Amino acid sequence: MVRRIYVNDPSEIDFENFGVHFSEDNYYRHSGGGSNGTTKKARYEVSVIVDSAVINEQATAISRDEYPHEKEVVLAFGQNVKATVSIVDTETGYFVGSHMGEVRKINTGGTRCDKWVKK
Repeated sequence: MVRRIYVNDPSEIDFENFGVHFSEDNYYRHSGGGSNGTTKKARYEVSVIVDSAVINEQATAISRDEYPHEKEVVLAFGQNVKATVSIVDTETGYFVGSHMGEVRKINTGGTRCDKWVKK
């Protein structure tokens, strides 16, 4: 499962409240607006891949009915999961850090809202 966000600086990412909306399609990129960081206007693309997590089945079913092309998986709130994090500078095409990604713990957060960008 993958979640992609876009930030102006990697320091903006809040891995303790990263969000619950992921996709089974590892190539999926959100093309609409509405949430901070889901549009491609920022410099850095952050990809977070999670292999195993508790899934909110009811929310996933609703999301798939409303947006079937996203192949969305909604994770349960407030869980710590192991993830592979890759950050790409969209201006240069280079990876920030390792091209293999950094394995780290993230937390899905406690709300449906996407509040993973630090203010």
